[in-house]
Amino acid sequence: SSDGGCLIIRTDVTERKLALEAQRQSQRMFRETFHISGIGMSITDMNHCFVEVNDAYCRMTGRTREEIVGANISLVNHPDDMADISDVRAKIFSGGNVDGASIHRLLQPDGSVVWTDVGRRLVRDDDGEPLYIIGQSRDITAHQAAEQALQRSEERYRELFERAPSAFVNLDPDDGHLIHFNQAMTELLGYEESELRRLSI
Repeated sequence: SSDGGCLIIRTDVTERKLALEAQRQSQRMFRETFHISGIGMSITDMNHCFVEVNDAYCRMTGRTREEIVGANISLVNHPDDMADISDVRAKIFSGGNVDGASIHRLLQPDGSVVWTDVGRRLVRDDDGEPLYIIGQSRDITAHQAAEQALQRSEERYRELFERAPSAFVNLDPDDGHLIHFNQAMTELLGYEESELRRLSI
């Protein structure tokens, strides 16, 4: 001022401090949850490179964090799945909708395959621009093995059913229509397959 006094401007920064502290706490909670999670967690950028992974993800891939962080995602994903993974990531980064999780294979250094059910979420910056994808990978190898074993068992059953020398038939319990029958049954009854399907007992 003209009389030599001082102009003092006070700005209340309490609200800003609280907001920054809340943000720091949120980031700290995320980091802690990320690293202690029993589910494989990964953060990847728009160049398809790993930014961060947790211990569970390292165990699933059979590699150390030092090997993974900074590497391209092709390091740990099965080559036959890469085209599908790239398509999904492109849709996410472009803001498109990706329904549900997807099943992909992780390939360990010794050639072992780990089947995973992967969910992904896009992280944007303050301007709304895409930054990272956070991935959650659940190990479903045991489930896949059980499904494949069941499929093989069903295929063996169908083969035995069709080739059996004795006549076999499965009936609909409600109306008595023939649902399944083998070649021996058609030969026994002397009907064509299309005719048998119209019969009921």
